[in-house]
Amino acid sequence: MNRAIFLDALKMRIFIYVANASYVSRVLAMRANAGFLILLGVFLLIGTVPAFVADVGVITSGKEWPVANGYDTATITVTATNMSGPAVPGAQVVFSVDNSAYGSMSPATVTTNAAGIATSTFITGTKSGTATITATIKSSDAEGSYTKVITLLQKIDHDLAQTAEFNTPDQALVGTTSDLVVTVFDSHGNLVDNLNPAEQHSFYLFMSSGQNSGFYNGVTYSYSNQTQTGAFGNTSVPYRISEKAGQNWIFMSPFGNMAYSPDCYVEGIALPEPAYITYIPHPPPSDEIPADGVAFFGLYSFVFDKYMNGINNTPMRLTASDGTSFEDTSGDEGSFYATFGPKDTASTYELETFALANTSALCLTTGEVGKCNQTLKFHNTEPVDLVLTGNPQGMASLDVDPTSTGTVLAKVVDIKGNSVIGETVSFTIGTPTYPGGPYNETSAPTISPGSAATATGGYATATFTPGAFATYLTPDDYNATATGIVTVTGTWTNKAGTRTVTKDVTFVYKNYPYLSITVPKDACDNAVVGQQINFSLSLKGDGAALRPKPIDVVLLNDRSGSMLEDNPDRMVSLMNAAILFNSKMDDSKDRVGLFSFGDTAGWSGWADLTGAAGHQYVTSWEGIDNTNSDDVAYVAAHYPASPKNYGATGSNTYSRDLALTSNPITNAALINAAINEMVPAGSTPMREGLYYSVKEIVDNKRPTAVSAVIMLTDGQYNTGGSPAGGSGTLSLPGIGTGSVINYAKANNVTLYTIGLGSSVNSGELTTFANQTGGKYYPAPSPSDLGGIYSQIAGDLQDVAGGETEVVLNYGSVKINNVTGGDITQYMQYQPIMSLPLQETDSTFIKKINVSKTGVTNIQYTQYRDDSANYTSGQMEFDVGEIRLNETWSTNFRLNLVKAGKVSLFGIGDTSSKICFRDAATGAMNCQFIEEWECPIRESKVNVPFGNNTLLVDNVNADVLGPDPNILTVSWDTTYNGNDSVQLTVSYKNLDIKGSHYVQAPGGVFFETACDHKPRSMTINTKNWPDGHYSIQVYGQAVNKDANPSMGEDQWEKSTSTAENYIQLD
Repeated sequence: MNRAIFLDALKMRIFIYVANASYVSRVLAMRANAGFLILLGVFLLIGTVPAFVADVGVITSGKEWPVANGYDTATITVTATNMSGPAVPGAQVVFSVDNSAYGSMSPATVTTNAAGIATSTFITGTKSGTATITATIKSSDAEGSYTKVITLLQKIDHDLAQTAEFNTPDQALVGTTSDLVVTVFDSHGNLVDNLNPAEQHSFYLFMSSGQNSGFYNGVTYSYSNQTQTGAFGNTSVPYRISEKAGQNWIFMSPFGNMAYSPDCYVEGIALPEPAYITYIPHPPPSDEIPADGVAFFGLYSFVFDKYMNGINNTPMRLTASDGTSFEDTSGDEGSFYATFGPKDTASTYELETFALANTSALCLTTGEVGKCNQTLKFHNTEPVDLVLTGNPQGMASLDVDPTSTGTVLAKVVDIKGNSVIGETVSFTIGTPTYPGGPYNETSAPTISPGSAATATGGYATATFTPGAFATYLTPDDYNATATGIVTVTGTWTNKAGTRTVTKDVTFVYKNYPYLSITVPKDACDNAVVGQQINFSLSLKGDGAALRPKPIDVVLLNDRSGSMLEDNPDRMVSLMNAAILFNSKMDDSKDRVGLFSFGDTAGWSGWADLTGAAGHQYVTSWEGIDNTNSDDVAYVAAHYPASPKNYGATGSNTYSRDLALTSNPITNAALINAAINEMVPAGSTPMREGLYYSVKEIVDNKRPTAVSAVIMLTDGQYNTGGSPAGGSGTLSLPGIGTGSVINYAKANNVTLYTIGLGSSVNSGELTTFANQTGGKYYPAPSPSDLGGIYSQIAGDLQDVAGGETEVVLNYGSVKINNVTGGDITQYMQYQPIMSLPLQETDSTFIKKINVSKTGVTNIQYTQYRDDSANYTSGQMEFDVGEIRLNETWSTNFRLNLVKAGKVSLFGIGDTSSKICFRDAATGAMNCQFIEEWECPIRESKVNVPFGNNTLLVDNVNADVLGPDPNILTVSWDTTYNGNDSVQLTVSYKNLDIKGSHYVQAPGGVFFETACDHKPRSMTINTKNWPDGHYSIQVYGQAVNKDANPSMGEDQWEKSTSTAENYIQLD
């Protein structure tokens, strides 16, 4: 029956009467939807009475948290009723579970009993969570079938705890903190959570203590921590790994069904920034080994972080004082290994070790910041020979230069040419000879001491003192070209007394001019075939009798009225510059005169700046220009001589402020006082002032003196005409209207001109200077004057040698002590040119001078290719003029191509020489070039940095035999170190999170030096679970003389590939 129709009928109180019924069986009463009670009449029922349907259902579980273990149960009860109240028996109830992993219902179909109840059993699966159990109730009445669906959310608890998983990384930086998350699972992989209030899963975590590691408890780090799982089956605990590199093990107390304590470890690795470096010389522990071409240093350096953990794989650098360097990354425990040598040349090297990732790392060995420094020495072997040289071999005799000496250098060497320390050499001097003599020698040459021991640098030294000749003070005994030649002999005997070697060196001393010649003696020290050497030769204008000539100079100053311009004015700046110039003169020999020019005829010869003499030079330039208020004070401060009378009309255009004859300088204050007494006024009579300045020198000329006039003006001549002369110019004694410039040139007086400001005629001033060999200096500002006067003072130098030529002739070469031979068979010229030019270019030429204040100025540099000249056997250089304290030098490169002893130049070689014209006498002088020896031996052993190689490669893991459980691992090893290598074979299951490498049974091997040596082993994997594995072979040098190496291969194990194989034991 339709429920809605039935209710409507009740509300209408309709009585149904059946005609053939004899009585009403019963009255039905029900409460309608509106809440009223209807009383039904009694029906007389004839036939079947219809049943009620189950339109109300209730489902319940007999267990709130069954366990997901595959066999736990819960009784599920369904009660079916009609909404009118009665239970509905006989209804069919079908049970189902939304996910079979949660469990199943048994039986799946049940019929309700008389009470309308149906029960079934829920059997758990292996998945925890919430299962939806659905009960479908099917019933019917006369009207038809009716279905009611009800559901139950059945909670399913996890099983007992079986395993735990840690979220830790394989590696972490030492001393770092993180959150440890531990997740617990039952044997079916369900999270062991705390959702079931009846179960709380508490456990302990343990971590090795020390080095500030452990679990954070809110105050400090502790080795243990009690915790429990949460809603997601895990717990999170802050932890800190140790400050010491290595494994940080974490253990968990077992609970539930755990058979062992779950654990994991975090590999603490060093911090990346180096904080400390150190080194250990090895082998041997000494810092000195023989230079025998075999021995070498093994250098161990270590780099640490701030916790003193060795840092792997950080870049390191070693540098040596010979310019070589080596870079590599650190290896195991921060080790950095390199070799240095072998070498067969005795030498001392400074080595520096750097950690490139932090140039401020502290060296624990030396206390240095940023580097570790160590000194290594390759010492000589047994001594066998003596090398003797003199430096210089040519010098002034003692009467010319009382300080003149030479040095005898004796070097005892081993078979490799290395100097040997501590060997005694005796020195004796022979009897002098006197070419062109005899001469009166007032003292004989000497050698001192008579013996000496080779010391640092490899040399035993003695001082040669030349003889002295009679001087011009005894004319009868004096000879202007006296020369002495003497031989010094060095003798060495080995300490065993079984070997004696003597060598000679010749010295020449003379009493006439020469240029100092320098040929470095050490260019060929330890020279070998294949090496390139630089040959250099220098000439310096400092030889005997080449002293600076005396200087006669007149300072000619413009003192016209315009010199009052500017503040401080031009005359004040001039006076200061003139005083500076005066300070650079030599009190013992130089003379300075002072002249000035200014036409004061209009003021009766007076230079009167204030009117004190009644002839005031009216101007507003004193002090601050165009301002008169400061004039009196300014004049008083700077012109104490004002008013000053420069003479009667007709002679007041120039003045001799200080005569040249009042010198040589005995009191510099005299000249400075004269400078300060100048007073400017009037016009510019340049011609007259210049003429009388030149005449002052001509009338007081010294033949050996350098003569010069330095003229300064701030304008153009405006009275008397041009100094160059011509029609209408002032007629002067001796030259009339002729040129003052020609007058100066004819008398060897050099003019230096200075143009101050912008009103000068720079063209004329340049011409005046150039015509006499002088120079014009523009001075835009008064502040430029000091530098100009200093430069001119430096220019007034004597010429040491004029028309100087250098001839290097190779035809008289000695090869293996035999004169003659082809030098190109032993040494080949190498042209080298750089941009810009470098002193190592070949051939490089340079000229410099050194000022009186010690400042070096480069005058020029040049390059030329001497290939053809060298091949022809002669190289010539036109040096030109060498002034006092000037140095000319040349350098060229030679490639050593054949072993032998090559000797060049020397006293007996007249074809190789340096000739120059003496500036004082005009005579040409030629000097010998000092002997130069170059012993060339076969190529030396000079191995710079290196290191050893350790390589593990070609790792292969595979099943090669019939048993799929037997895994064969093979690899190759290369090692060229000095000890042995430990090789460790390990494996790791890549499918298990947090797993680590485990050493394979029997997986440790040792190898010595080898080259791609193959090796293999087998591993029984029968007990390994299926999965993907990494197989690793790790090689480590036992003495850490090579960086570690690792090779790896991957292999998959699958039961399906092995299940059909039966092993017969």
